[in-house]
Amino acid sequence: GGGGGGGGGGASVTSVGLVYDARGALDVRRTALRTREFLINTVYSLFDEVPAHSIVFLRIFWGLVMFYEIWTYTIRNYSKTRHYLYDPPFMFTYYCCPWVWRPTMAGWKLFHFAMMAFAAMFAAGFLYHFAAAAFTLGFTFLFLQDMGLYLNHFYLIILLALTYVPIPANRFFAVDAYVGIARRADTVPYWTIFSVRLLVGTVYVFAGIAKMNEDWLRCEPLAHWLPGARRLPLVGWMQDELWMACLFSYGGLLLDTFIAFFLAYKPTRVYAMLAGTYFHVTNKLILNIGVFPYVMLVVSMLFFDPEWPLQWYRFATRHPRWAQPLPRRRFVRGTPFSLGQKLLLAWFAVFFTHQVVYPFRHWTMPGRVVWNEEGHRFSWRMKLRHKIGLSRYFVENIRTGHIEEVEPLTYQPPLLRRMQTRTMNGRPEMMILFAHRLRDLWEKKYGATPRVYLLCIATVNNRQAQYMVNPSVDLAAQPAWQWPQHWVVPMLSMFSNATEYIPRPAVSLKSDKDPYPSWTVSRITAKWGNLTLRQAQMTFGTPDPVRDPMAARRWAAERGGHMPLVGTEPWLLQRYKGERGAVGDKKFFVP
Repeated sequence: GGGGGGGGGGASVTSVGLVYDARGALDVRRTALRTREFLINTVYSLFDEVPAHSIVFLRIFWGLVMFYEIWTYTIRNYSKTRHYLYDPPFMFTYYCCPWVWRPTMAGWKLFHFAMMAFAAMFAAGFLYHFAAAAFTLGFTFLFLQDMGLYLNHFYLIILLALTYVPIPANRFFAVDAYVGIARRADTVPYWTIFSVRLLVGTVYVFAGIAKMNEDWLRCEPLAHWLPGARRLPLVGWMQDELWMACLFSYGGLLLDTFIAFFLAYKPTRVYAMLAGTYFHVTNKLILNIGVFPYVMLVVSMLFFDPEWPLQWYRFATRHPRWAQPLPRRRFVRGTPFSLGQKLLLAWFAVFFTHQVVYPFRHWTMPGRVVWNEEGHRFSWRMKLRHKIGLSRYFVENIRTGHIEEVEPLTYQPPLLRRMQTRTMNGRPEMMILFAHRLRDLWEKKYGATPRVYLLCIATVNNRQAQYMVNPSVDLAAQPAWQWPQHWVVPMLSMFSNATEYIPRPAVSLKSDKDPYPSWTVSRITAKWGNLTLRQAQMTFGTPDPVRDPMAARRWAAERGGHMPLVGTEPWLLQRYKGERGAVGDKKFFVP
């Protein structure tokens, strides 16, 4: 709103910088000039010298957290390294990254030792810039090993490590400063703090925007995740309640969207930090999302005054002037920028423009991102989907006409690990990479390119099960990286019937050039497709009688007392194999 003019017909200025004349009308010209002046002052303020205490705190604790993260790959005789990085027979590489090689076990041990050394050097401020750059490259190499291991906090670690490389955090309380490698000073340019604040704020805001979807607003998938936390003391009994899922869903949406602004505003900073601490601690206890809560708590501390560690130390030692801020040295306005400062501003412009624009790329693609995964990664879409899929691969030898169903786990030698299979089901980009893997294996074995078909049924966020992939499309002939992926079946609305979509062959599968009779996909679909879909619809979303017996009994009581034989997890098939029902044959589930 506009305020009235001051005495004598003067103009008034609001708190957000809008200028109004004496008649209460918006003065566009003066508002534009004031906005321009504000932006120029903001750019110059990036080179003000501020106390280095918060940057030093961030350097030490972030380095310790990274040391712990790499150390987890070495404990229990490198079990995590073997499970995720060494033992899998096939790795799902990222787009344009087939050059990423996989070291031997001895190479991985040396790699982890070097990464822990870089993290320790980063925390101690010893050869700081080299350690930061080396850790960034090493963690990027680790990140690119397999897209099935993608985590948003791994992506955030890479961005933060890249941001730390030019920051002069080795000026104060660092080995470099004591031995003379770096100029010793107790101040740093303000851009070192502002860049991390802006990056963290971007992560928070885009995480909140991503939660503005119909599934999250109906409290999915948290309504089905929270009951798994009933083991927690004191509060475990509340996790079964729907109101708790609503509290976490809507509270998480509001917190992610607005916490960066409340942290930036000094009167609400402490309350926002307390809310963020509660949010990240509960996420760690309930969802177990690795080091992400620790990273966010540490970097969120930068929203406080730059000298807050010193103020806390003085308060603990009862210093009489503990709350007095330290002086700052302002960069003279109007001073020409040096070449290094110009390059730094250009890097900021490119880097943060990418961070703001790239997460919206899924809006330019058809379909729902929660279903087809196009634009899901690198967009801060965190904990938004619970996807379960059942996939069956069929490979046709075009020379003999022989059709073989390939099970990745039981094929000799195994083609995937169980963890990879569970991750691949429901993710089209990984499905087609595995289809190309089958194509290459059959080409090497039989000397001819086969046809690879996939029968995949999936559900996301406890919606009804439906076909995810058109089984009439030969995935071996499709490009691995194509957007949009036309062979992905669009996600049906919540009010549609999954049987409305019965796949039909997109092309004629009988070739006049092929002397052998070709495989008819419609025959396989009629034999297995509808049966699998009907069974999946009956089983998806039912509670697991092994993991959650109480919920399974409640579910059975509502439906006449019939307990579900198996739950929604494919790995349970192995547990029940050979017991009641024909679980070991072609059926995925026993209704």
